[in-house]
Amino acid sequence: MRRSSAGGRTSLAPMRIKQDNASNIGRPRVSGGRPSFGSCSSAGSSRKRPVSRFRMGPATTSRRSSASSIRGNFGHDVIKENRPLKDKSYMQREIQDIIQFLQEYNFSHQVTTKQLMNPTTKDFLRIFEFVYSFLNPNYKMANKHEEEIPQILKSLKYPFTLSKTAMFSLGSPHTWPHILGALHWLTEIVKFAMHVDVDQLLFSSGIPQEMEDDFQELTESEVLFRFVDKTYAEFMAGKDSFEDLEQELEQNLKRATLGIAGDMEDLALEEKRLQNELHQLEQEPNQLSAAREKYDMVKLDNEKFDKFLKDLENHGKGLEQKYEDADLLVQQKELELSQLDQEKCSLEQQLANQKLSAVDVQRIQTEARMLNSAIDQTEKENQAVDKACWDEERKIAKSQEELEKNITEYNSLARNSKLIPADAENAHGIDFEMRHSFGDQSMANFIHTIKPSLQQLKRRVCEETNDINNQKLLEEERLDELNEIIENKEAVESKLEKNIEKLDADIAHHKEKSKVESDTLTGQIAELESEMKMMMMIQEGGDVQKAQENLARMKESFERRTAEMDKEKEDYRQFLLKAATLVLEHKTKIQEHFQNLAERGKEHMENMKKLQLPEGI
Repeated sequence: MRRSSAGGRTSLAPMRIKQDNASNIGRPRVSGGRPSFGSCSSAGSSRKRPVSRFRMGPATTSRRSSASSIRGNFGHDVIKENRPLKDKSYMQREIQDIIQFLQEYNFSHQVTTKQLMNPTTKDFLRIFEFVYSFLNPNYKMANKHEEEIPQILKSLKYPFTLSKTAMFSLGSPHTWPHILGALHWLTEIVKFAMHVDVDQLLFSSGIPQEMEDDFQELTESEVLFRFVDKTYAEFMAGKDSFEDLEQELEQNLKRATLGIAGDMEDLALEEKRLQNELHQLEQEPNQLSAAREKYDMVKLDNEKFDKFLKDLENHGKGLEQKYEDADLLVQQKELELSQLDQEKCSLEQQLANQKLSAVDVQRIQTEARMLNSAIDQTEKENQAVDKACWDEERKIAKSQEELEKNITEYNSLARNSKLIPADAENAHGIDFEMRHSFGDQSMANFIHTIKPSLQQLKRRVCEETNDINNQKLLEEERLDELNEIIENKEAVESKLEKNIEKLDADIAHHKEKSKVESDTLTGQIAELESEMKMMMMIQEGGDVQKAQENLARMKESFERRTAEMDKEKEDYRQFLLKAATLVLEHKTKIQEHFQNLAERGKEHMENMKKLQLPEGI
């Protein structure tokens, strides 16, 4: 029956711990999720013990080993702080160690000693996140750093406590030395973890390191540990059979004891393999180019290190000068101390010669207590004054930043208005540029020269702006008048077009009427012709005279009607010709007038475009 992975099973290896928020630095992990304490390479490979790193991040599991539970049941004795955290020289040494660590591991931001003597919250959080990422590579700073950072230090067994109040005021003179000490302790922990060889701790054979590197075989304890490690991981994954691992253990044990057992056949195979490997290495192409590139890189690094050493020498000279100044100050203080000792001796002698009563002694003690309380009160006032000075310095720095921003904005506007430099178009030989070094002379120059010139320029620009606005209003009025005239002309043109359409309709009506009358007359002529034929037929039959009279009468009527129709046609033709002539003349005049108005409008628009306001208004 398969046993569950959650069952209470004892093991020779450490318990399986799930790590979700942190990973081992520089060490591979087995499939079961447990960090391995040894290398996972095969036993037959060439082994050089690498420099390993302990994983020191806080575990996310709720499962604790018996050792940790026993350790947690001991007493909670408070460790006394014996580091001179508030000593300036000690703080500088801590800062130098932190800066050296950041430079060595390519911190992406520039950090100076002066910056770390009074850092901002943003700089501290950035440095803390970078240092702690060596222990927990997936770590990202949370929003509430004042709660998370003390919790992280507590999980790393930092022997002292940092409060939330201290995390809120990181750069203050009272809290920063303690936070700097914690950051320096974290840096030292990371350095130690990065230089610990886990294999050397677990499987040390007592042979010196330079001699142990010449052997390729694993020790028997290391082989057994790897076997137990792998079987434990597979067992935790739910597997019950370990035949492959047992065969591998058998082979590894044979290889580990190969030289003692004298298996010459395996030695011959190993020798053949090494000879083949040597032959392949000899046939590989020349790696001179890669070596030259590496040489160039090393040469470049050497130059960088030379430059860094020169900088360190200059820094050392500066420190020597500071040491000399400090030595001189110490001598002065020793001289003052000797004078104070002499004064103390004289006062003690004077006190010994004096005869004091009990009342005098009580009065002196009372005065001493009052003086001590006054000293305490003065110290508190000094602390309050220091804090007020700190707040005022921050306000002054903020005001200075705002002033620099305003000066930059003013200079930019002055350049756009052609006031900078002094030979600009609107400068008239006056230097309007503002500079950050604003002294008495600059203030006098600003009050007596720049400010009156700017006010005069402002008045002149306002006058020009008013003139341009007035001219613009006049041109807008003229444009409105022209638009009104154009609208009236367009109305007249529309009316004339309607009249033309009406005349065209009348002409079409008259044409249709004339056509109808022409058709009527044609019909009448046809009737008359038919009557003439009938009359001719009647004439042939008799009464010729009567028919001739009717014919003459009809011819007379026909001629009269024909003359009337010709006259009407001529009248209609003259009317149409006259109307068309009048319409064409009027249309030509309207088009010429519209063309003149359009040209005048374009000229006014061009003049308005040329009238531009001065820049920067």
